[in-house]
Amino acid sequence: MVKQASALAKKPHIVVATPGRLADHLRLDTNRIRLSQVKYLVLDEADRLLDRLDSDFEEDLMVLFRALPKASNRQTLMFSATLTDTLKQAQKASSKPPFIYQQAVDESDDGDDDKGQETDNSSNSNDQDEVEDQKIRVPDQLDLKYLVIQENVKDAHLISFLEKYRTIDKKGLIIIFTKTCKNCQILGMLLCESGYNAVMLHSEMRHHNRMQTLNKFKSSNIKILVATDVAARGLDIPNCNLVINHNIPADEKTFVHRVGRTARAGKTGTALSLISVWDIKRIKAIEKFINREFVEEPSDDDKVSKIMVQTKMLRTDCELKLRNNKKLFAKKKQAFHQLSKRKMKRKQEIDEREKLKKSKNSERKDKEVTS
Repeated sequence: MVKQASALAKKPHIVVATPGRLADHLRLDTNRIRLSQVKYLVLDEADRLLDRLDSDFEEDLMVLFRALPKASNRQTLMFSATLTDTLKQAQKASSKPPFIYQQAVDESDDGDDDKGQETDNSSNSNDQDEVEDQKIRVPDQLDLKYLVIQENVKDAHLISFLEKYRTIDKKGLIIIFTKTCKNCQILGMLLCESGYNAVMLHSEMRHHNRMQTLNKFKSSNIKILVATDVAARGLDIPNCNLVINHNIPADEKTFVHRVGRTARAGKTGTALSLISVWDIKRIKAIEKFINREFVEEPSDDDKVSKIMVQTKMLRTDCELKLRNNKKLFAKKKQAFHQLSKRKMKRKQEIDEREKLKKSKNSERKDKEVTS
């Protein structure tokens, strides 16, 4: 915080920050840090920042907007792969009709897929309705596939597919998205026990551990990253060839951001979703949302039947190891807190002795002066 505050006090031309951290600086010192001269405000992943139902940024953004110049004196730019709902809100709230650029979706034309569409909404309200009806677009270079699985042997299906995929592409980077931090950790341990060099990325990891994990993955030292949706946005990994959805997200936007980790900047990529009978409705909703249909990936049932018992045993072992590690961590944490309490108590006792000594010395001096 101190280094950042001193850097902000130097009045840089460009500031890249998260809303929470910049708002904290403004709360601490509004005199040294002023945003009244800002000309351009850029909101990346704007749908996530402005979503009131699924966002923790509203309070921090209000602090920032109060410090920024009025909307008429600055230009606001919003970027996201899924901006439709936010655009509707911006159109209603904005005093001036916003200028919109988005990649066009033309179902009848397969030739000019990379054309963009500019919309100046100052013409009439029909343009606004046209923008609202636009569908979310995923790259045409992205192959969308699904693999029908049985939920109780999902891990066996995953390992079977990875073995098959590695015969085709041995060096490509793979991101596997899963739902919870616990399952992310267990799945990563399971893959390591199965002979795959994998790393995990989730919100319960410390920041420096996350950065180490990302550096290992980006440098291709480790080819498989198991992650929660903390990695669904903001990561630019050009060599990622495959994204696997270990679970199907309930929100279609989350799916778009997940598969957006591959097939970037004109490159090809594949997104595979493991689906059970419970996921069919979600897949249909996603197909409607992105205006694309999934292609079925054939399952190697013979291979799955051979490894499913071993895979279940490995998962059980990994769950036990994780549970024991958590217990050991809890004991260490408790011992650390007890040690900290003893140190604090000892410090308080020393401080009290010092105060008592000072008070006695002052009383002695007062007596000497009076005498």
